[in-house]
Order: sequence, then C-alpha cells, then structure tokens
Amino acid sequence: MRCHALVRALSTAPRHDAVDVLAAALASSRNGDPRALLIADTLTATLTDTELLSYDMRASLYASAKAAGHPTLARLMFTTSPSGEEQSDELAAERPIVPRGKPLTLGERKSLARGHRRQMLQHLLRDPHPDVVTILLDNPHITEADVLVIATRRTPRPAALIAVARNHRWRARYNVRRALVLNPHTPPLEALRLATTLRPMDLRIVAEDPNLAPALRQQARELLQ
Repeated sequence: MRCHALVRALSTAPRHDAVDVLAAALASSRNGDPRALLIADTLTATLTDTELLSYDMRASLYASAKAAGHPTLARLMFTTSPSGEEQSDELAAERPIVPRGKPLTLGERKSLARGHRRQMLQHLLRDPHPDVVTILLDNPHITEADVLVIATRRTPRPAALIAVARNHRWRARYNVRRALVLNPHTPPLEALRLATTLRPMDLRIVAEDPNLAPALRQQARELLQ
C-alpha cells in the first residue's frame, strides 16, 4: 500500500519538489529518522518492482534528480538489473540436492521446496534456480537464518540473489539487506537500492570493500556525506 501511495504522489507532484523531498528523506534516514527510513525503504521497494513505476516516470525523476544535484537519488532510477531470464539450460537441468544423491528435475525440486522437512529445505537452500528459491522464500517454515544462507552465497549466477532482493517479506529484514549488499555477486543496481537503507557503520564497510562494484562504493560514500 505504501508503494502504491508513493507512486500516486510522484504522479501528481512537480518533479523538482518530488526529488527534493526524496533526497531530503534519504539524507535524514542516515540519522535514524524513522519516518525518513520508511520513505527510503518504500522508495527502494517501489523502484525494485518494474510494474509499479513506468520507464517514462523513472526517466523524468532521473533527469530532475541530476539537474537538482542529487546523484545518489538519480542512480536509484536506473532500470532494474536483468532478472535472469537468460538462464542457460544447465540451470534447470536435473541435479541432486545432496552429494551423490539422485538427480531431481526442476519440478521435483520445486515440489520439495513447498514442504516442511527441515533437512530437505536446508539442502534446497543451495539450489541455484530462482524458481526454487522463490518458492522457498514464501515457505512459512523458512527462517531468516535460512535466507541468509542464500543471501551470502558467492555464486556467479545472481538470479537467486535477485529473487531474495525482490521478496517483500525478506528484503524488509535488515540483516538480509546488509548481506545482499555485501555480496559481490549481487547485481550492482539491486545492491545500490538496498544500500540506501543501510546504517552508517555498514555503509563505511561497503565504501571500503574493494570486492564490491565501484558504483556501489561511490553510492555508499555519497550517502555517508
């Protein structure tokens, strides 16, 4: 509801006023202002959902933010990272979920991901396919500790990390957001948005981590300023 309310406000407010208010909220959120944090989190959630905010509105907000001297806000308006649609056949191929176990089809793994057996769910946390991960994230038997296993995995296939970053239930958890931002395999645009709501102490870690994308480190430095 907050995301839809923000979209309605952005649709009616003058662009220069909108970007000034959003930039002020991002700055105030660094000091722990709860209202500003709520606005910052709502903004990042809105921008993550490609169906909520049109490309034309993003482009207009980007241009206004650049003209007003708000580069950290402007970067958030970039189009979203690829969702993993270019996955190779290998990703959906049969694979065992335990060492030397029987290879299971994608459909079988998705079915198991809906179950409640803890040992089976913990094995499935290592599955690289985003469909399996998406089902796991919605499983009521999955805990934050489980999601952190996915969020901290150093995998060259980022689709599973994108699935976590776009899940409204888990992206609301601070530790999950932090883990995704600090994971060098999280696509930079996803990490940029999540970094907006990190605390100053964690932004300093991001700014100084040579393993992270230069644009993400620059964003962290500007947020700290």
